[in-house]
Amino acid sequence: MVQIGITAPPMSENCSLSLSTNVSTHQKYKKHFSISLPKLIRLRSSERSSETKRPADNILDKIRCEEFSRLDDAGMVYLDYAGAALYPKHLLTMHHRFLEQHVLGNPHSGSPASMMSSQIEIEARKEVLKYFDANEEEYMVVFTSNASGALKLVAEAYPFGENARLMLSEDSHNSLHGMRAFAAKSGAKTDYIRVHDSGLIDSESFNRIVEGQEDGSQPNTTKGLLVLTAQSNVSGVKQDLDLVKKAQTLGHDTVVDIAALAATSRVSLRKINPSAAIVSFYKLFGYPSGIGALIMKQDFAEKLRRPYFGGGTIETVQVPGLNVTMAEGSRRFEDGTINFLSLPAIIYGLQFIDGVIDLVQQRVRDLMEYTISSLSTICYKNGTHIVTIHGAVNPSQRGGSLALTFHASNGDEVPCENIEMLANKERMSLRSGCMCNPAMAAILTHHRQEIGRIGENVKYSDLLEQLGKSSIGVVRISFGLASNQKDADKFVKFVKSLAKNEALD
Repeated sequence: MVQIGITAPPMSENCSLSLSTNVSTHQKYKKHFSISLPKLIRLRSSERSSETKRPADNILDKIRCEEFSRLDDAGMVYLDYAGAALYPKHLLTMHHRFLEQHVLGNPHSGSPASMMSSQIEIEARKEVLKYFDANEEEYMVVFTSNASGALKLVAEAYPFGENARLMLSEDSHNSLHGMRAFAAKSGAKTDYIRVHDSGLIDSESFNRIVEGQEDGSQPNTTKGLLVLTAQSNVSGVKQDLDLVKKAQTLGHDTVVDIAALAATSRVSLRKINPSAAIVSFYKLFGYPSGIGALIMKQDFAEKLRRPYFGGGTIETVQVPGLNVTMAEGSRRFEDGTINFLSLPAIIYGLQFIDGVIDLVQQRVRDLMEYTISSLSTICYKNGTHIVTIHGAVNPSQRGGSLALTFHASNGDEVPCENIEMLANKERMSLRSGCMCNPAMAAILTHHRQEIGRIGENVKYSDLLEQLGKSSIGVVRISFGLASNQKDADKFVKFVKSLAKNEALD
């Protein structure tokens, strides 16, 4: 086994805090990053008071101070973790130092440099399976360029046949919608599961679709592929992943997009038990970008028939001739040379996030509840609320993202890009638009029917003209790994200033 532990620079004195917890998982952060965190101990109950911050807050504040000091140094309020997580400073330090100290070669060889890369590749796959609680005997890891690449790999190789079905939620990223092109080419049908205005899947619609009774006619018993988004990239709404089990009992294959969910929640594939899951690592810990994974069961992988083979995916190829013997395991799905130089960073990143993800999940939940509560009370002088808050009411059904529509004092909707421009002036990074999820943006803004009437080759500008609008979308803020109370306070203060100054009129 390759040992990749590297001692990182010591923490600065101005970040010295008294940390208190007995949570053992944080030892992984300490062990692998070798940061001189104060000894983690349990506070005696007599030392506690209502004024004392929770141990989790102390640890995350310590990490924010040391690993993400660039945020405060730049006066930046970062509220786009759903777009990309921020990388901890020492992840870069450790990765770069590892590359400086080791010689890594193309893993498609037998040289010492190649064998070093191959061993790191093995360790990286193990680390992915371990972090996502996936049985090594049951699942394999295929490295891809990103989550979209993983979805495309499944779509182009899945054995859609005539009368087969691809089942998608209306609340899906465009990368999921793109899978229907491969389904249609094979003669399969794409069925969409309806989503409520709250962002939650309509259970009746789901049952009709997976049972093959969507049009009220005779049940379609043909098995198909359900691709489900675990957490909306627009609204942050979390779906009930027991839906996966329901589809499987009916014989369907299941793929779960966990890219958004995994950024602020611990995900157990052993519990969800999908045929496959897809993820992008920069969504979890910010670096490196350009590498994702398809984590799939061995038996599901056996069903896939690739339309292309490239370097590294084959054992033998006949030239001239047409005979090809594909490689075994993950290799047959990884065209060319994988991003082997980034794999040490994946290992470090997963070890880091494993030590703090439970704390991050709790903090994000707290920040979300605080922000929703605060925003819901902000009104203009005439009593008009400045924002409409979209999404599920139950906090347990929300992740780290919040979708908002802003209003002028007369109640008129304000174009979402106007809010982004105003936020830019305050050095506040948030997101506006449809976030590559046009259906969900339309549902939240009550344009479902209009979007359903779009014809072929209609440009976005034409659609806006038809609707008499300058944009269709929402303002999205999202909390994550480095978020703290000050970030939430500054956003609330920003919205209050818009209302007080009637800046949106």
